[in-house]
Amino acid sequence: IVFQALNPDSDLASFAADIAIIAYSGFAVTESLLAAGLTTEKSAQLASNILAMADALASKGCHVIVQTLPDSPVSVFGGLDARSDITPRSGIAAVNEAITRSRYDILDAPSLAARVGLSLWYRPDHYFWHKAPFNMEAAQLYCDLLAQTVGAAVSTLRGRQDRLS
Repeated sequence: IVFQALNPDSDLASFAADIAIIAYSGFAVTESLLAAGLTTEKSAQLASNILAMADALASKGCHVIVQTLPDSPVSVFGGLDARSDITPRSGIAAVNEAITRSRYDILDAPSLAARVGLSLWYRPDHYFWHKAPFNMEAAQLYCDLLAQTVGAAVSTLRGRQDRLS
């Protein structure tokens, strides 16, 4: 999908969607950061890739919503994770900071995960079972948050169109 979004001649780009949501799985991001060696540069590169995809979609007139990521379910150094810049937690925090500073609307998954608890949000057995980015018990809550975010985006878009006409 990343290559489809970045390729201006792709079916995805030519579809001309009104709204697109870019949402990554916390497990997938944690795995990629661990595999890449957990450096600040790797986190910045991941954030850059996500925002490049958003820029490509936005350049086609699409309203883009980017999901921020809940904290990592993986602890490398226990309580020292908060002080280290080479852990999944710090990598995800860096990616979230870049997304938050961007011009795109945000789907705030960390706040939802904090409400239900990370132990409920992340269920490895469910992830490997059906590749869901979160526990299916939280699906209804996630869909509600998604609907609220899309509803706010649509309302904003309509307001802009009304002011222009």
